[in-house]
Amino acid sequence: MQASLAADTGQADSSGIEPVASNSLDEFLRLQRRLLLATLLLSVVASAITFAVFGASAGCSLVIGASCGLLYLRLLARSVARLGNEARSLSRLQIVVPALLVVA
Repeated sequence: MQASLAADTGQADSSGIEPVASNSLDEFLRLQRRLLLATLLLSVVASAITFAVFGASAGCSLVIGASCGLLYLRLLARSVARLGNEARSLSRLQIVVPALLVVA
C-alpha cells in the first residue's frame, strides 16, 4: 500500500526499494485465508441443509467430500505458495487425496 501511495504522490520510499514482493505475499496469504474460510462456511451450510433435507447418509457423504476438498485446497495453496521457491510438481500427498476419495 505504501508503494501505491508513493506512486500516487510521486514520492519514493526512504530506502529507495519498493516493498512490492512483501505486499504481494501478504495479499496472497489474505486471499488464501479468505478462500479457505469461505469454502469452510459454504461446506458447513451445505452439510446442515443436506442433513435436514436428505438425511444423515447424504449429509455424512457431503461432510466427507467437503473435508477432502478443504484438505486438497489447503495442499494446493501450500504448493502454490512454494512454487517460486522449490516446488516444480505436485506433491505425492496432493495426488493421494483425490485417489482416496475415489476409492472411498
